[in-house]
Amino acid sequence: SSSSHKFTMKMSLRVVKLKTAIMINIMFFIGGCLLTLSLINVQTFELVNSPSFVISPLKKYEKSSVKYVNIILTAPSNLEKRNAIRETWLQLPELNYNSTQQDDILSDFKHYFVIGTANIPTNQLLLLKKEQELHKDILFLPNLKDQYSSLTKKLLITLQALDMTFPNLLYVLKCDDDSFVRIDIFLTEFKLRKEQFS
Repeated sequence: SSSSHKFTMKMSLRVVKLKTAIMINIMFFIGGCLLTLSLINVQTFELVNSPSFVISPLKKYEKSSVKYVNIILTAPSNLEKRNAIRETWLQLPELNYNSTQQDDILSDFKHYFVIGTANIPTNQLLLLKKEQELHKDILFLPNLKDQYSSLTKKLLITLQALDMTFPNLLYVLKCDDDSFVRIDIFLTEFKLRKEQFS
């Protein structure tokens, strides 16, 4: 009985130590979180009723038919990266599908390079407008300064712009201009999902 009493005491002591260790770990975790929050600059962004954005004019049927949009966050000066994307992975659906499949898959798909244009030099803005005339695939955010600290706001305004432009939008794929995306596989998967749930 004394041995069982000792065993019970040891087990109780272990349980107390374990509970104490867990509590200390929780306290350190909470303390670390509070310290981190106090050191970083946390900004909150209010969604605005009318976000300022500019895209190429769309016909009415285009607005209603678009179901999938690929947004590619890019900087004003990254023309070479945008052109590389236009010439490589944005061409994959055309390379990997026949004309009938292309019509079916690409009819409800759009891509946009998203650029904040507040405070950029006039000559750079003119170059961007020429690029837009040529490709018609840029979503301009004229009230947003394109910098790393405004990425969250950039994404929020972009999502609002898409919501206001495409009433039947189902999926948004977001990437950066240093990504390589197998867009053909994404589009096929989206199509299959749409057929499953329609």
